[in-house]
Amino acid sequence: MPEIIKIASFLNTKIQKKYTGINWKQINKIPKVRLIGDGDTLCDHLIVLNPPKQPKIFFKSFLINDNIQIDNALDILNSYGFNLPINDIINYQTPLEDTNMEYTANARKFVHLFFISLTSRLINELDSQAIIKEKNNLIKSHLKLTANQASVVFKYEDIENNESWLFTGDADQTVFNRLINAGVNLEAKYLKIPHHGSRENLSEHILTNIKPQVAIISHKNRTFGKAADSHPHYEIIELLDKKRIQTYYTNNVIKNGKKIKQKTEGSVKTHPILFV
Repeated sequence: MPEIIKIASFLNTKIQKKYTGINWKQINKIPKVRLIGDGDTLCDHLIVLNPPKQPKIFFKSFLINDNIQIDNALDILNSYGFNLPINDIINYQTPLEDTNMEYTANARKFVHLFFISLTSRLINELDSQAIIKEKNNLIKSHLKLTANQASVVFKYEDIENNESWLFTGDADQTVFNRLINAGVNLEAKYLKIPHHGSRENLSEHILTNIKPQVAIISHKNRTFGKAADSHPHYEIIELLDKKRIQTYYTNNVIKNGKKIKQKTEGSVKTHPILFV
């Protein structure tokens, strides 16, 4: 989402170089640019389940103070040294010029709700001294949660062969729990495990609702943030083994210098789309 990148720039937060040089004018010249959201179908077999099109849904997992308006939120944040460009945020315009009026309005609401929810977290979770000390960590945490909750989740169904795939991006548990509570059918034979097998993105409850027979974990044994345990996490590996789900790993899984899972190589007896 361009809004995630713009929020990061408002916060002076470092983001990957490949995103900092995006030329939105060039993107606007690409024909049929589509911003997809829940309920969209890209073909007869594929339906998008996330991100939600209504901005408020993103931030339901946070205790937002309904009395805080965007100008008040920005004043509070700037009083703690955030140095935010107030006018640019209040009058935010998405850089995608050819989007419809509904997206343009929702994009502004999304940006406003990000800063309102961030302010609510400061007030609810930290005292004045802690805010000054933990400001940077809270920014990173809030931005990461928001970005992951905007991750595209889609389901592909091959009705003729009675097979289905669930692609999950970096969506976290709040996304899947929201979909489950809304009665969305997540059941799929093949599951791409979200966020390289992070414990924050999958639970036994979620896995029970998906009911996969086959799982794929794309990873490089990387650690994120301050975590000592690299992705995929022990909990996810043990959960998949406990459920006896046939799991394929894109690399050997190394824990404490020992290989505990073998990477998948060569031909496997499953649908070819998994390894295209």
